Amino acid sequence: MPYFSSILATSANVVKPGSFLFNFATITTKKSKVIKVVPSVPKVYKFRISIKPTAFVKGWTSVIHATTGGNAGKLGYRIPGIFFNYNRLHICGSVSGNSNYCVNSKPVAVNKWTNVEIVNSKVGKTYWYAVWVNGRRLVRVKNTRPAVYKNVKVYATDPWYAPFRGVISKLVCTSKRKSLFPLI
Repeated sequence: MPYFSSILATSANVVKPGSFLFNFATITTKKSKVIKVVPSVPKVYKFRISIKPTAFVKGWTSVIHATTGGNAGKLGYRIPGIFFNYNRLHICGSVSGNSNYCVNSKPVAVNKWTNVEIVNSKVGKTYWYAVWVNGRRLVRVKNTRPAVYKNVKVYATDPWYAPFRGVISKLVCTSKRKSLFPLI
């Protein structure tokens, strides 16, 4: 299990007040549904979501998408973007100058909760981007060009893809000036 799982689940006594960018228990998804506009997403953040697909469809579907304006192709357009390609999660972020840095999960089960955690952290002078699915790390890479993103729209689901079939829950994004935990 990633080191920050328990903290994000009960973060009121660990994360300082005011550090929540957003926190939703359960969200009903709908195409083009903006659930939050975040004034500023800093270089260091933690993002967590639980996803329960009820059916899979062929092709791409959108789960959650935080963007400064568009779908893809520009830094800040996927911070993050989480999609399904049939039964695999496709998790994207803006990392080291790549506006569409993506990793794919193994197939996930229908009607079962899948937990996704994404972190952009600072350890010493180095920024790290990492993704976990159900407690297993998919990737950890240096983020050589972290950025602050302004006026970020958070969609559940976005206007560019069909909505995934299912439920999202425990959507939390927190921020701190320094990482509480190393990624080692």
